[in-house]
Amino acid sequence: WNPLNLHRFIANIAFGGAIVGAYAAYKFLSAKTAAEKAHYDWMGYTSNFIAVLAFLPLPFAGYWLMAEI
Repeated sequence: WNPLNLHRFIANIAFGGAIVGAYAAYKFLSAKTAAEKAHYDWMGYTSNFIAVLAFLPLPFAGYWLMAEI
């Protein structure tokens, strides 16, 4: 069950990063001040960075999972 746990753990990180990125994009578009826009721009950049970094090893974890089944 370790391949399944690893795949789910990595996918949860990627999904969480994507959700936070979507929230940051919405808040960025509805921000009024330049400081708010700068904050949500940074938040979107960081969350997308985390999501992409988590998406990169996901196919390898999925391959390991399918090799075990």
